[in-house]
Amino acid sequence: EGGEVELEFCVRDTGIGIAKENQHLLFSAFSQVENSYTKRFGGTGLGLAISQRLVRLMGGDIWVESEVGTGTSFNFNASFGVGEILPTVNHLEMTLSQNGNDQLPSLHLNILVAEDNAVNQAVIHRMLRKLEHTVKIVGNGQLAVDEFELNGPSYDLILMDVQMPVMDGIEATRLIRRIETSNKDQVQHGDGDDDGRDDFVEGGKSSDGIVSIPMKPLLRRSSNNNSNNNNNNRPQSVYPHIPIIALSAYVTTTDKDRCLAAGVDSFATKPINFAKLQEVIQEIFRKSCKM
Repeated sequence: EGGEVELEFCVRDTGIGIAKENQHLLFSAFSQVENSYTKRFGGTGLGLAISQRLVRLMGGDIWVESEVGTGTSFNFNASFGVGEILPTVNHLEMTLSQNGNDQLPSLHLNILVAEDNAVNQAVIHRMLRKLEHTVKIVGNGQLAVDEFELNGPSYDLILMDVQMPVMDGIEATRLIRRIETSNKDQVQHGDGDDDGRDDFVEGGKSSDGIVSIPMKPLLRRSSNNNSNNNNNNRPQSVYPHIPIIALSAYVTTTDKDRCLAAGVDSFATKPINFAKLQEVIQEIFRKSCKM
């Protein structure tokens, strides 16, 4: 009617359902039924609040129907203008080309990414590969710690999502810093055997169950071989301080303090912006005299 059409949509699942007394929280920004850092289910509490605003801008409304143990359905209606069919556009490619694609940094880093959301994983992977970095992605904080225990010295940077299932990014960061400190102490104070072998079995586990990394005289890669830079003032053997960038859709003062206390070096906000991510990475390595 009048060149417009009204459509009604329904998205239904057969999940755990939402209790009646909690349903009023769903459309509030940064509010979730399960509100903890270590969550079984991902998200930041923004999706439905944004959806509600968008639906109302289109002259419609959105509502929820749910029963605990049965499932949930989200319904909305909206009015749309009738127009021509347009060709699809690869928005990610457009973003990459418009935000510094012609000014890629000379760094070629080996980066560990801890992120539980599949879409974010794909976007971050695409961006980092566009910057010619090597990328390894894991789905939660525990997997990030496990990977660091096995291959820590091979990484130049870690991107750590704050909110993840199994183990959140703050706890994972804390454990990674503990591993760094523990292994540095072994390098500085260990007394290897006369044949130069380490006191533990290479690649094996110590008595406390922590995977041991062979203490070889590994050197971190650097994009600048200038012997006059401040890099000479930092230990470059096994387990130097590997920068960690926290990823979050929002960072309150309390969250930031907790991240910094755990050992985070910097922050990048979601949704991830190509130019901003590039800038944060450059700044991290500029501060640590890597550039």
